[in-house]
Amino acid sequence: MEVVGAAVGALVATTSELLCSCVSSKTNTTVNLHSNLAAVEEEMKSLTDRIKEVKRETEAAEKEGNEIRAQVVTWLKDVETLQLRVNAIEGQMFNNKRPSRCFLNCRKRYRASREVEEILKEIKRLLLVAGNFDSGVVCLTGVPRAVECIPGPSILGQTTASKKLDETMRALYADGVKVIGIWGLGGVGKTTLVKNLNNKLVDDPTKPFGIVIWATISKNFVIKNVQTRIAERLGLEVKMEESEEGTASRLY
Repeated sequence: MEVVGAAVGALVATTSELLCSCVSSKTNTTVNLHSNLAAVEEEMKSLTDRIKEVKRETEAAEKEGNEIRAQVVTWLKDVETLQLRVNAIEGQMFNNKRPSRCFLNCRKRYRASREVEEILKEIKRLLLVAGNFDSGVVCLTGVPRAVECIPGPSILGQTTASKKLDETMRALYADGVKVIGIWGLGGVGKTTLVKNLNNKLVDDPTKPFGIVIWATISKNFVIKNVQTRIAERLGLEVKMEESEEGTASRLY
């Protein structure tokens, strides 16, 4: 009987130690809940500001036709996932910045505490990753934009001009057409039509052309000026001392 009593006593003592250790660990986690919630709220302010900055940069870059870095795309997806987690935990726990009564249950409170700790770590990780975006959010490929938007009046709502634009677009995509001439009296809107054609290609999702180059050639044009315009669009160095033939060869 004494042996059984000793064994039971030892078992109770061991179980108590394990239980105390487990309770102590969970208690420490839940005790930090309030401070971690405050830290999450503060860190999310910094992350939210950074999100706005990155999104502004990516939207501007996409309008320019630039490719966004894969790291930035992944970061934005991770941010969206994190925001869902933050919204969920806030919905469960925040009631005037205090945990609601439904979280008085120790087990639920412990799970919530662990979730908050993980969220806090993820916020800090995302802020650290975003620090690497200082060099920009676009891929530095050196490839010029396919189409540059040209300022000018719109022909939206002008029936005749819009019809001519549609005709020109169809000719532009036709395989057998190599050159399209827009002709007419001065002031009828030829230049405006071609500018609208150019700008329509900016938003064309198919991107049918590698690059569109706009160059103005008057009656008494200077060939070097035309070559310079083409070189600028291709991102090539303009060498004024170079012959017209030499420049033509490089452009080709």
